[in-house]
Amino acid sequence: PSVTLPEGMTHIGDYAFYNCGNLNSVLIPSSVSYIGEAAFRGTDIAKFDVSPQNTLIVFESGCLISKSDFRLLKACDGATIPDYVRVIDPYACYGVKGSFNIPAGVTAIGRYAFANSTGLHDVMIPDSIINLADGVFRGTSLESVTFGSQLRSIGDCAFEKCVISGDVVLPEGFQSLGISAFDYSEAKTMTLPGSWQTTGLHALRFKKIEEIRYDGTKKQFGENITDEYGFSVSDNARVVCTDGLFDLEELEKSMGLE
Repeated sequence: PSVTLPEGMTHIGDYAFYNCGNLNSVLIPSSVSYIGEAAFRGTDIAKFDVSPQNTLIVFESGCLISKSDFRLLKACDGATIPDYVRVIDPYACYGVKGSFNIPAGVTAIGRYAFANSTGLHDVMIPDSIINLADGVFRGTSLESVTFGSQLRSIGDCAFEKCVISGDVVLPEGFQSLGISAFDYSEAKTMTLPGSWQTTGLHALRFKKIEEIRYDGTKKQFGENITDEYGFSVSDNARVVCTDGLFDLEELEKSMGLE
């Protein structure tokens, strides 16, 4: 099925065509100047027909883009994100098939932007990204990720259930891991900088983790992984701190949790 939007329409709201699974074609007139987040999430659209007279919304390289603010609104299977894109909207590449390169100038990636996408194996997070939103790569086949130097926080479930078979190295200056940030990911080793401060529940509960290296003391590590719900680290991980090996059992004893 296809939809032809009428000339004179100016806005398409958030989630406007959400889960219209059989929709495979949309004609967008010249009058549309704004498209809300996740407007076409859950559709099977392979191509958007945008009026050539529309200077604010374009379809290029498999991507529906807002030219007024350089937002990637929706990617189709096999898309290539243009270098001029600065914001990747929430759910923009959700469930899409393809291998994506994130342009160096991107400053924001919305929640669940690449979640459940297939064919995504290696990702480089540019230095322009400070915070990664919730669920951004959740459930992907992502095998390796390189984090930019300015990254300071990773949201809830951002890499939950990713493959990530290589080493996870967070940059100096990084501060916060959200709830289940790497829950059930398959990384073998992880490096945490001394600047790291807060950790959400199950953030470090990797599926196959062998070693965590932390550029801080055992005391600091214990404080960072402890909250009212318990500990956020896999109990089978070898944790190497600047003053020796961290012992989770020892921490439990000191808290009367034997």
